[in-house]
Amino acid sequence: MIITSKKFSVEGSTALSPQKKEVIITEDDKYKKIKESQKDILRRKKQIQLKRQARIIAFIFITFIIGFTVIYRYSKIYTLQREFANVQDKASVLKSQNDDLNKRLMMYSNIDEIQSKATEELHMIEPDNTKAVFVDLNKNSVKLQKNYGESNQGKSIVEVIESKLFFWR
Repeated sequence: MIITSKKFSVEGSTALSPQKKEVIITEDDKYKKIKESQKDILRRKKQIQLKRQARIIAFIFITFIIGFTVIYRYSKIYTLQREFANVQDKASVLKSQNDDLNKRLMMYSNIDEIQSKATEELHMIEPDNTKAVFVDLNKNSVKLQKNYGESNQGKSIVEVIESKLFFWR
């Protein structure tokens, strides 16, 4: 059996005749109990205060993380919007350039204007079938020198490699 308080103690067997013995509490015991209870109260207050401080620090940390995340995302969104605006500007410039090129192409697509410009400004003449030169591109017109270096015909691959590596042979 565990004694939880010291008001009384039991000596001997309590089965036959339980006797209670009262413990005399002195002033020193009262003073010690009061001191211990005050220490317990102070310790509990400190624990509660530490828990509050821990909660406040955790709240500040979570707030900081959320704030940083929000600012980071807004900066990303702003960057993407700026890039999008730049791309739209470039697209509008390219579209206007494309329109200008289409206008110029329409101007020069008339065959009569091209022919008149070629004959008047560039002094070109119309081709005549009698003066045309026909070239057969399938014919090999380039001649190679056959006596360039040593001839490798009739040699095996090993002999060719040896002749390239060991040129003094």
